[in-house]
Order: sequence, then structure tokens, then C-alpha cells
Amino acid sequence: MGKILRWAKINELPQLINVLKGDMSIIGPRPQDQRRFDAFREEDKAEILKVRPGLSGIGAVYFRDEQDLLHKAQGDMIQFYDAVISPYKGQLDCIGISFFRSGEAARPPRLASRMAGRRSIKLRSNFIT
Repeated sequence: MGKILRWAKINELPQLINVLKGDMSIIGPRPQDQRRFDAFREEDKAEILKVRPGLSGIGAVYFRDEQDLLHKAQGDMIQFYDAVISPYKGQLDCIGISFFRSGEAARPPRLASRMAGRRSIKLRSNFIT
């Protein structure tokens, strides 16, 4: 079924139906499988579980080229994903949650100054050369 949906370029249709049903939102943390979710920090997990999953979130947009990062990683790609990318995505999704929850989305010119003090995120890895 998934192959047919991807071939027909409608592979997001089931998720769009979930948005219409109210089970998902358009913007929010992408649903994760358990292994990836377990790699998130505990405080990020708690925050993410408070909202509906979304079609796209800040983490998904920021890591739209994650396949390229994975191919550049030295060693085990799954370990790299779990140790570096997944926790970082969780932090980004939490920033997005607090941003939309606080109403700052209605005031984009102040975004940079308001977000700067919220959380410091650094992507560090000795996996990538």
C-alpha cells in the first residue's frame, strides 16, 4: 500500500486524513518510532507528549538533509542518529512547541530575540569528519 501511495505522490494522504480527524496537527513534532523517541532527553519527551504530532515540525525541517549527514557519519549510522540527530530534533521540536504555545508565532520580528534566551542547542559530534 505504501509503495502505491508513494508512486502516486499521495503518501502523505493518510496523515492529512488524520489532521482532518483531529488526531494530528499540521505543525508539530513528527511522530517517531519508539527507538528514536527513546533517544530524546526526558524533559523533551514530556513536552512532546503534551501535543498532537504534526505533518511537519522544526526538527523535520531543520534536518531535511539528514540522509546526507548519515552518509557522512563515520561508523554506525543508527548510533549516530540516536546519539546526535534524534536528541537534537527533540530539542528543536520543544522550542517549536513553546514558540507556538506562547503566541510568539504571531510576532515574527521578535522571534530571534525571544528564542535566543529560551534554550541553547549545539550540534556536536565526533562522528562527522
